Amino acid sequence: MTANPEGGTPTTAAAATAAAAVIVELEDRRLQATLDADVGALTTLLAENCIYVHATALVEDKGGYLQKIGHGVYAYRDITVLDRSITICGRTAVVSYRYTVQVAVSGEVVSMDSLGMAVWAMRGQWELVAFQATPVPVTR
Repeated sequence: MTANPEGGTPTTAAAATAAAAVIVELEDRRLQATLDADVGALTTLLAENCIYVHATALVEDKGGYLQKIGHGVYAYRDITVLDRSITICGRTAVVSYRYTVQVAVSGEVVSMDSLGMAVWAMRGQWELVAFQATPVPVTR
């Protein structure tokens, strides 16, 4: 067992592997809830102070993001994860991945190839505290 350098709960390779498996499940639930416009599920998964940065550089807090999903301003049609890695750092998990998304924003359908980073924190339960998307440049 090794001590977490920031203090807190000691970690082992087995504990990190178990935490990563939980994060994969939570990320899959979050993406499905996003597709389903399930504001109730997203409310549970996102921390109260969650910051969501879109690939367009629009920054929203939890309330603003969920309101737009709930009112159909964002209607996600497809989210496909192409590659994903998870790093567990004590009570924090960083998920980085490449994904494609198709979303109707105020009725206009947009398709993107993006890189995403999701940060989860253990605060009694795992909560998403930050998400940031970055568009992959189109090469010609």
